[in-house]
Amino acid sequence: MVTCVQDLRNGCKESDIVSVFTTLNEQDEVVQDLEDVMIIIQNVIPISKSLKPTAVSLLCDVISRSPLIFAQLVACINSIEHTDGQYKNNTHGDTSNLYREILGKVFTTRIDCLFNNIISIRGNNVELQYVKSLFFGSKLFNILSIQISIVDYLESLNKQWGYICSNERYNKIPKLVQRYLADLLLAELILNPAFATDYLFDKLFFRNAEFYHFFLNIMKTANTIAGKKMVVKYLTPYLESKLNHNTLPTVFIILSNLSAFKLFDSNSLLSIKSHELQEIIIRNIPSVTGYSIFSSLASKFGFIDNRLDSNIARLLVMILTYTLSKEQRQEISHNSDFLQTVTKRLGSMDHDVRERTMYIAKLVSDNELKYESNFVIEIPNLTIDMDP
Repeated sequence: MVTCVQDLRNGCKESDIVSVFTTLNEQDEVVQDLEDVMIIIQNVIPISKSLKPTAVSLLCDVISRSPLIFAQLVACINSIEHTDGQYKNNTHGDTSNLYREILGKVFTTRIDCLFNNIISIRGNNVELQYVKSLFFGSKLFNILSIQISIVDYLESLNKQWGYICSNERYNKIPKLVQRYLADLLLAELILNPAFATDYLFDKLFFRNAEFYHFFLNIMKTANTIAGKKMVVKYLTPYLESKLNHNTLPTVFIILSNLSAFKLFDSNSLLSIKSHELQEIIIRNIPSVTGYSIFSSLASKFGFIDNRLDSNIARLLVMILTYTLSKEQRQEISHNSDFLQTVTKRLGSMDHDVRERTMYIAKLVSDNELKYESNFVIEIPNLTIDMDP
């Protein structure tokens, strides 16, 4: 198929470049033919330093709209640098640096670049994994790391996500692909957990209502594994770091909007240091989930690990106080494994271990167990509104 890009095959005058790229941009045409891609990479980019800013800007627009040109540039840079590294030859260094400079300019100044790559995916897992590894793995960052820091890279990704955060653009993403956006966010968090958490949550999704709504949409369509990992491993520690008396209601609302309470288990609850956050979660988990978590924690309680014992005891008290029904408590009181745990712990030489055990056993029995002690396992007993 003959396209206007073919006009640049035999030599490139700046006027021709401007004319061809203006036509492409005005017609919103995406360069998808590999022959056209190579004409731009081999004929236009090498002379880009001699072009006026207007022509370079048009070039960047064309590259940003074409995932194929963007991907081919990455491949060319990797190929050149692999060859030069293998044969100790730097003859292609200037070409590689020029490609890198254009690639970096497109990524940092054209905020539609990620969006154009995402909408090019047609439910093909290979395409999805490529976009994921390109932007959120180390493929693109490794190339650009000579020019920009990880902080700058994440800042540019935020701008890319920000461009997508509108109903009009989000709705252009194929439905089959929308459910994978959480996987892309997760890959970014894995790329650099310390900085990416702050950039994605603090500086993007919790910055305003529109972006927050977009985040909720992503999480609603996420697959179970990605959604749970996002909430438990990354969002919860972030929320915990921001937790204080004033932010408690906000944290509850965020977790509630995400339907996140059902995602927690005994291990994830134990990893939370804030007793207030633990209580918010426990007071909102379904009773059947609470029973399962209680059983798991009670099993750990039998091993008497001094590093975890007081935390496990506090969680057990919260579950008994806020989550379990009278019938569930009665069932636990007759459970042979729980009774064996109580017997084992009462034989401990540690006074606090015995006191924790009796305090919990008394709660399980609905205070019918006769045991006098001033020992108390304190829980936050929050007064914030947590109605659904």
